[in-house]
Amino acid sequence: MIGSDVPRFGLNLHTSIGDVDPVQVARHAEQLGFDLVSVHRDVIAGPPPSFEMWTLLTWLAANTSNITLTSNVLAMPNRHPALLAKMAASLDALAGHRLVLTLGAGAPMNQDAVRSIGLPTPSGAAAVTALGEQIHMLRTWWSGQPVTRRGTLGEFHDAEVFPLPDKPIPIWIGAYGPRMLRLIGERADGWLPSGFILPPDQLDASIARVRRAAQDAGRDPGKITVGYNIGVLIGSPNDRRPGQLSGTVDHVAAALADLARRGVSLINLWPADTSDAHRDVLATAVLPQVKDRLS
Repeated sequence: MIGSDVPRFGLNLHTSIGDVDPVQVARHAEQLGFDLVSVHRDVIAGPPPSFEMWTLLTWLAANTSNITLTSNVLAMPNRHPALLAKMAASLDALAGHRLVLTLGAGAPMNQDAVRSIGLPTPSGAAAVTALGEQIHMLRTWWSGQPVTRRGTLGEFHDAEVFPLPDKPIPIWIGAYGPRMLRLIGERADGWLPSGFILPPDQLDASIARVRRAAQDAGRDPGKITVGYNIGVLIGSPNDRRPGQLSGTVDHVAAALADLARRGVSLINLWPADTSDAHRDVLATAVLPQVKDRLS
């Protein structure tokens, strides 16, 4: 949550099909004490070959016990809102209420692939409106109420969706523009941007926008989780890439502690080195030092 002193820590993995076993990575992350595993790249069409995100999330849920699971991010155009409501409620129940649903409007880089399979590609104000409508409908259905409305996402006539979640499923948004940040403050439970798009030195202004929007909407800004996807590599400080922290354990730990001081309450690590040994170093050397620096 905004302003939390000691953050939670997540570990990101990709849907791309390759040499890394996603179940083994998720289990290892759980054993190491990570709070969350996220699954990146919700792409239906186009290369490289990848698992379908929701199927992979379900498989990971079935093969782990305690760790929180989230999409990073689930693209709004890819699924009908009623289907998504049922998918999320079903997976959350089967997984023992470990789901965080992180949504996005669909990255512009994927729009050609989305159009190639006949799905809509809203952008700009239309994308913000559509995502806002989707959040409203999901929460309406999960509260047990039918949906009747005509909007950007189509016409709905006394539509009902079951099962109902036993408790609210958190909805986070992965987005960046001023209108999206306002929507996050007004309606979302959390925000999950990425360092390769929003560098750490630009976080303060965006967090302030979310805070103001929440306050203007009569919400408590402190109840909105601020997550942050950040690449990490323990090794050469010369391996500099956008959105990646590289260097010694001390250097990376200091930078992660700084993110927490800026208001990040969920630091989601994207290891450049996907080996077990690198995850071990992150969990047993870097993260304890981050916590020590914040204590």
